[in-house]
Amino acid sequence: AHLTHDRWLYIENGYSPGTDETGMPARLVQDSIHAWLIATYPTHYVPTLAIMQTYSDGSPGDIDAVSKGLWPTSQTSDGLHPSTTTPPNGQTHLSQIIADAITSAGW
Repeated sequence: AHLTHDRWLYIENGYSPGTDETGMPARLVQDSIHAWLIATYPTHYVPTLAIMQTYSDGSPGDIDAVSKGLWPTSQTSDGLHPSTTTPPNGQTHLSQIIADAITSAGW
């Protein structure tokens, strides 16, 4: 709200296993902040979690992570940080999500 331009995005942060799973206190705080951001700046929020979950490979680890409200482990390098897994366009899934958000914003 303090910027002098309207060309910005808020990229949803990742969530840590064991502390930020669905329903945990830290996650509830984050979810309330994200809900406010979405309501206040709907065209500037990039919901990376929901999109990344669509890249689950269906493995037991991915199913478990998604059920806990986390990124699929197959899409991370260490269970938390984005991996260099590349879809056919050659970008990481996360960078493609951000590129798509920028394109949809008309920038």
